[in-house]
Amino acid sequence: MPYPTVDEIKEHYKRRNLQALFALSVQCHKYVMQETEHAMEFSGYSMRHRRGSNKDGVRPIKMDLFIEDDFAGWSGSVVNYLGTPHPTADAQFCFDQRRLVYTMQQSVGAYLDLVAEQQAARKIAGEFFQGIVGQIFACQYAISSGTIAFDIKEAEGLSEEVKAAIDECSDDKRLKLSFDQLVRPANHNIKDNMDLTPPCVVVGVKTTTKDRGIMFYVDKFFYQQTHNHRPKFIAVVLNDVQRKRSKAGITTGLSYTFLGGHNRLYRYLLGPLDAYYFIDPPPPALREMDDPGSNMKTIDHMINHDLPQWLG
Repeated sequence: MPYPTVDEIKEHYKRRNLQALFALSVQCHKYVMQETEHAMEFSGYSMRHRRGSNKDGVRPIKMDLFIEDDFAGWSGSVVNYLGTPHPTADAQFCFDQRRLVYTMQQSVGAYLDLVAEQQAARKIAGEFFQGIVGQIFACQYAISSGTIAFDIKEAEGLSEEVKAAIDECSDDKRLKLSFDQLVRPANHNIKDNMDLTPPCVVVGVKTTTKDRGIMFYVDKFFYQQTHNHRPKFIAVVLNDVQRKRSKAGITTGLSYTFLGGHNRLYRYLLGPLDAYYFIDPPPPALREMDDPGSNMKTIDHMINHDLPQWLG
């Protein structure tokens, strides 16, 4: 079985369906399993290194979510699990939904760690994750992406002093909201991406919350300050877990980019998102989920409950 080139992965997610993305991830999974071996474990994550090396490693892999054996055997089930709502599904089925998304994404991510330059690997893996999430939506709903521009001077929540300061520092009074996915009911005729009249869901999709975390909230805040209708705003994220390394390059532990305290602050100051979905929530996110005021969930809730409720 031939292995994909970096360019093939880069272009694949743009024009393929969920089944095709799964097939590509199976190719990457096979290579990763052949070329790497488990070296050590930290907090339930496997540190896999290229065979014979203790430094040339791939991203940490969450052991309970990553399907190591017979991943290809899920081929006939992937659309049923990820592309169809199952509102009465039991806990194991929901967990398997998360396992499928996680294994597809991390197989491609780990493969890129082995065959691509580091920055390119992170960028392309992020784009592939957007492709997976987009095709989950596309199984049941109409999707699009793009940019919405609106006049920041119309924002009701900004004081006149702040608006005056904006006038002084910028010639551009138009605020641009870029969305990774806009999801509408399947029978919706998309005439204008600028129109977010409900029912519709504005989606941010990221493989890290390091730089983008606050923007999920900022986008919703400014949009609601300048428009009367209320589309849903959600985030779908992958836990960005990274290796802590010694000066000698040896892995000594893990770090997470998600900061629960920051997220609570954004939620309090800017208002909550309608939902914030993790595939693999880190410990700070799990603590957030215990907060009655939090809308943080795992992605199975989005597939099985929230999208059908919002979009029919």
